[in-house]
Amino acid sequence: MGKGEKYRTVPIDGEAREALKHYLRYREEGGDELWKTEYGEVMSKHSIRIMVVRLKERAGIKEGGSHRFRHYFATKFLEADGDQDEVET
Repeated sequence: MGKGEKYRTVPIDGEAREALKHYLRYREEGGDELWKTEYGEVMSKHSIRIMVVRLKERAGIKEGGSHRFRHYFATKFLEADGDQDEVET
């Protein structure tokens, strides 16, 4: 669910798809939410922000946040002739 209460489709494949499958095998079941805590609770926006900050630190990235990363990867996907309608989700 995105801004404006609209459902979004996120095309993924390759390594990201395999990583997501691995995560879903070990995550607590139930509900439609993707990101959950180790106790099976839905992660808050604040928790996700902290996760992004930590990932940025590990990667040595100083600038940007979740929205900037989403925009960057969406742009790169489209530049590589990505077509959302053709990606199996």
